[in-house]
Amino acid sequence: MAKASSSDQLKSKGNEYFSKGDYKNAIIMYSDAIQLNPSNSILYSNRAFAYIKCEDYLYAEHDCNKAIELDTKFAKAYYRRGLARKNLGRFRSALQDFEEAKKLSPNNLDIQKEIEQTVKILNSKQPIRLKPIMIQDKNLQSKMPLIDIPIQIDSDQSMNIDNDGDDQQIEKQLENHIRKLIPEQKPRNFIEFDQFWRELSRSDMKQQYLSIISIDNYRKIFEYPFESSLLFDVLDQLSQLSNQSLVYEILDKAIVQMPRFDLCFSFLSENEYRILKELFTNLIKNLNCDQKPDVIKLAKKFNLIL
Repeated sequence: MAKASSSDQLKSKGNEYFSKGDYKNAIIMYSDAIQLNPSNSILYSNRAFAYIKCEDYLYAEHDCNKAIELDTKFAKAYYRRGLARKNLGRFRSALQDFEEAKKLSPNNLDIQKEIEQTVKILNSKQPIRLKPIMIQDKNLQSKMPLIDIPIQIDSDQSMNIDNDGDDQQIEKQLENHIRKLIPEQKPRNFIEFDQFWRELSRSDMKQQYLSIISIDNYRKIFEYPFESSLLFDVLDQLSQLSNQSLVYEILDKAIVQMPRFDLCFSFLSENEYRILKELFTNLIKNLNCDQKPDVIKLAKKFNLIL
């Protein structure tokens, strides 16, 4: 109960910052609230809206995905994901979100307005360009080059609303483009790491990405507190890497140094426990026998008894 109360207080502070137009601090408050109450869909939706105001549409889409996962009847989450996707040039996906939001909130005029505007865009036969990843805070901006991907559409191709293939074509071209960029990535902080991670749709791409990061850069990346969903996604992929020596080093020299480390591993869900157990079981199996005591000792730091 105390946790929920603290989460509500942080949410209220976030709302105050948002109403004043201080979206950066609103995001910080919502993020802290999520750490305490990660199953609250409203917190993700609120943070998504703050990201939209900052024009960080990839972050916004990610938070809306989580909000919808937690509450499939959350009209605002669909609406806000539609706004994010529309600004990313993914108009058909945006329209689907707006239409779903309309079903859940049929009298909302803002939703209807977005539907009409998006339909107009789709019928205009204008070329689609995916926007580059942007972060408005200059202190957090990546030094990596922005990605700007044009999607070519034949001049005589119909942009009829009934055609469902365009989004799939865009997604495939984007996936192929990002796959080619993986070997070039050298993320030096959390923002750069997270920015690219959110673009990786397949496990093999995530594992390749994790394999090319140096341990020194891992230390810098984990200087920032990870949300549980992101952290355990990373741990799940680490458990599948062939280089288990690297995995041990990442756990021992980077992740255990993460802020709020104890909090992240204090209250594990059934799935989170499964991921951890599999991760350390693989380490035991694949590392040398003389390293087993070190693995068992490290597991205890993660509240796991082997």
